[in-house]
Amino acid sequence: MMDAIADALQWAEHVFGGAELGDHRRTRRLVHSAAKIAAHPEKPFPQVLDWNELRGFYRLCNERRVTWEAAMTPHLEADPCRDA
Repeated sequence: MMDAIADALQWAEHVFGGAELGDHRRTRRLVHSAAKIAAHPEKPFPQVLDWNELRGFYRLCNERRVTWEAAMTPHLEADPCRDA
């Protein structure tokens, strides 16, 4: 199980680690939340994240600077298949 979590963290860091969300703590929250969710995709958020993590994740999702574009731009720009 620890390998799945470590792999999920590496994936989340690769996909979301370069996101410019106006504060490095938001990017850190995005990476952490995405890793935990990716490690257990079959479970709902409240079963994956503890209460404080869940509140922080919902706060992050409600932040106006945290858009799909802001979160995904670094990943899309690095995707070698994008222009293929």
